[in-house]
Order: sequence, then C-alpha cells, then structure tokens
Amino acid sequence: MDTLIGRKLKELREVNGYTQEEICRITGINRSKLSQVENGKMGISNEELYRISRFLGQPLEYFFEEEEKPARNVLLFRAKSSLDEEDLDLVKNCQEIGINYTELEELVSEEEVHPDFRTYSYPPDVPFSRVAKTIARQERQFLELNPSDPMSIRSILQEQGILVLEISFKSDILDGFFFIHDKRPVIIANAHNKNPFSRNFVIAHELAHVLMDSSSFSRFCNSIEKSEEVVEKRANFFSNEFLLPEEALEIYFTECGYHKGKSKIQRYDLYYLMNHHQLSREIVLNRLLFTGWISEDERGGFLEIEGIAKDMERMGFSNEYTRYYSDRKEDQRFSDYPIFNMLTERYRFLAKTAYTKSKITFGKLSEYLFLPKDQIATLFGIGKKEPTVEEVIGLS
Repeated sequence: MDTLIGRKLKELREVNGYTQEEICRITGINRSKLSQVENGKMGISNEELYRISRFLGQPLEYFFEEEEKPARNVLLFRAKSSLDEEDLDLVKNCQEIGINYTELEELVSEEEVHPDFRTYSYPPDVPFSRVAKTIARQERQFLELNPSDPMSIRSILQEQGILVLEISFKSDILDGFFFIHDKRPVIIANAHNKNPFSRNFVIAHELAHVLMDSSSFSRFCNSIEKSEEVVEKRANFFSNEFLLPEEALEIYFTECGYHKGKSKIQRYDLYYLMNHHQLSREIVLNRLLFTGWISEDERGGFLEIEGIAKDMERMGFSNEYTRYYSDRKEDQRFSDYPIFNMLTERYRFLAKTAYTKSKITFGKLSEYLFLPKDQIATLFGIGKKEPTVEEVIGLS
C-alpha cells in the first residue's frame, strides 16, 4: 500500500508541475520524508496525506485506487519578493476555501450548473496589447455589457461561477493570484492597504490570467521572471479595457462637449468616472493619460489632491472608495478567527443551507467555517440541531 500511495503521490505532484521542495514548503511536510514516501520506503500519516490531497485538489480516494488518474489543480501567483510563512499559510487557506466552496455548491445547488469558464488562444506574433483589448471587448460582449455600463465585477464573476476572495495578507508584495479546482476558478485579491476600487483592478487582472493563461501554468512561482513580463502587461491591458473601455471615455467626454487635447478635465469628471466604473484615482488617471485625455502634468495635479474621499462626498459621490478612507478599520486578519472573516456571503449561505438541510454534520460545518464548534452560534448565528445519524455513529 505504501508503494501505491508513494507512486500516486509522485504522479499527482508531477502532473501539477510541483517540485518536492514546493510541496513541502506549502504543506509543512519534511522534504526527506516526502522523498522516502514517494519511493515507497516510508508510510505517511492520514493527516499529512489529507493536507497534500487538499492542496492538490484531489480526493483521498485517489491515493488508494490503482486506476484513478491524477487531475491538475492550477495555482498561479507571482510575488514581488519571497512570501513569509504567514502569507503562505493564507495561500493554503484560500485553496481550502475554494475547494470547500466547490463541495458546498454541489451539496446545495445540485440543479444549478455553472458554465465552464472560457479560455482564449491567440497567434503568438500578435502584439499583447491588441490581444488584451480584443479579448476584453469579447468578454464584455459575452456579458452583454455596453461600453458605458458600470462593471460590478464581483457580482458578475459570481454569476459565472467564479469565486472571489479579498484577503488581507501580511504585506503587499502579493497583489493577487488565482487557482482552478475542479474546473472552478478562484480569484484572490490582497486587501492589505488596498481600497475596494483598487482591488477591482486586481480582480480583473487575475481574470485575464484565468481567460488567457490558465492552460499555460500549473504551478506557483515566487517571483516575476522577465519572461513573464509580457504576461503581466497583457493582463493589465485587459483590466483597463475590460473595466474602463476607451469607447466609454469617448462617449462620456463627447456628451460633456469636450475635445481631446483642447478641453481641460475637471475634478468632477475624475470623480464621476471613479464612481461610475468603480476604479481608484490612480487607475482612472493612468487610463486618461494613456488615451490622451490628460497630460502628465495634469495627472500629477490630480494625484496631489488631498482628502479626496471627503472631496468626493462633498460633490455627491459616496461609495465603497470614500467609505474605505472615511471609516477605515483594522485588517480583519487581526481578529481571533481571521479565516472566518474571509468567507463571502455566498459561501456562508451555502454552508448554512447545507447544514439546515442536513447535508453536512455540525462538525463538518465547523470545518467549513474555520470556527470552533462553541463559537458557531455566537459568530454565525446558528445553533446545533439534534444529532444526525452520521453524528450518532461518530462521523461528525
């Protein structure tokens, strides 16, 4: 049996493109032991095997079935420098949440089938900016969005079956990443020192990777290599055109009676575009500069505006961006149960529904919520029911 488990483990690791060092760093398993397990010279505990199976998105049964084929669980992130152990733990938690989410959807929404996410291919000799712009427009058309329609990206992606998590990592060296489990994409945006409108851009950036790059990557990388700079630039071009199409700017400024290169953009125009398209000041200004509506000097002047949140509210714009700066709170990661605070409303709804419909036990609910059993009633507002048959026979 040890020989079978070792062989299957090595096969699964290699299919997903991980080295032994990477698996050990993420799961906390000793490198020497992992090597011996893969060679059939040592056994592995159920807990360690479970950690690996969850990370690689494969059920435990895979390791015990001779004919079971390994599946790829795509995970891609790039950091500006090495991640510390706390942030690596958060990466693992994000994967756990994503896997749980898929399981809960299957338990609760048996009749609800999310569409498979789309991927795009393109000729290698086409400039990356043209590729990104074309695909961004195709995506908006698929979603039946006109150029000037605002983009509620979180809601749109949820309808497409894509889970979005906004997590406060320890630092800001990692903007975001994505992974794919059971054909279900999960996008993570770093909320540390980033306002909600800035995170919208990160979410769209990771969506670009899902659409254009997910078939090319099957492992995480811990730094941005020069060969990947084009990939990152392409994702940024996609985000800009997807969230704030150039045509939308043309329509708005034409309605205002402005002429490119002749009319002076006002603060109200900046605030309107930020509010309507749910994008941060820096992102909108960069877009205006790139499309020729403002000069570098004008961009610098807008960036020097102090107290922008209050100024926007004074002009009648109140939104997530202004509230972030007016009512800024400590990162949720400092709470006693930080993983619970990461969970989206949809995820919590699915967990609650699964439990009330007796699809899962109270113990399993505790695992899904990352909460001790004695805290579920206090923090989640639901108490333990009479024990189910599974709980009585010891499966809770």
